[in-house]
Amino acid sequence: MTYRRRSVDFREFLFLALMRRNERLTEIGSRSLRQERGRIVVERVKVKACGVLVFRRQPELSFLVMKHHHRLDLPKGHVEAGEDETQCALRELWEETGIAPEQLELVPDFRYAEIYYPFERQYSRDRVEKTLVVFLGFIAEPIDIQITEHVGYDWLPWRPPHHVQKNTFNPLLTEVEQFFERSPQWITPGR
Repeated sequence: MTYRRRSVDFREFLFLALMRRNERLTEIGSRSLRQERGRIVVERVKVKACGVLVFRRQPELSFLVMKHHHRLDLPKGHVEAGEDETQCALRELWEETGIAPEQLELVPDFRYAEIYYPFERQYSRDRVEKTLVVFLGFIAEPIDIQITEHVGYDWLPWRPPHHVQKNTFNPLLTEVEQFFERSPQWITPGR
């Protein structure tokens, strides 16, 4: 078994030296370091993003995906100061698609949450602890999607089981499928 030593840059070295002298919380890159009982504890920065999985019933039951160059995504983004999860999700939906909050019926009994550890450019080279919260919403009438941050969009037909993206969409779509089995009134065409 081989081990790789992690090199420490000068900034981190200086910080660690100062930490030994001062027992205070400090942030470096995407980690915060603090001293606890004579040991240095490294904590990841925690971020939260919220979005909406948007469905339409006509011409067939389908859901909205946003296209990046090499992957699909939901309209979602980071929570800003003073926002709650729902406000963030609705703001991001409007910014990324042009769908206004009054054009959407949010499903009150659905909230999906997942924690994962991606690299975030704005937090240096380290992984962060990211909580993704997704709400479920329906549009009643056709809407022209206005693309601002993506290269395109698509409406994928609702035909479970779905194999869209293993680590991102599939767990969410499985949760939605189970929700629809418990609450089929949401997917009836005449609603």
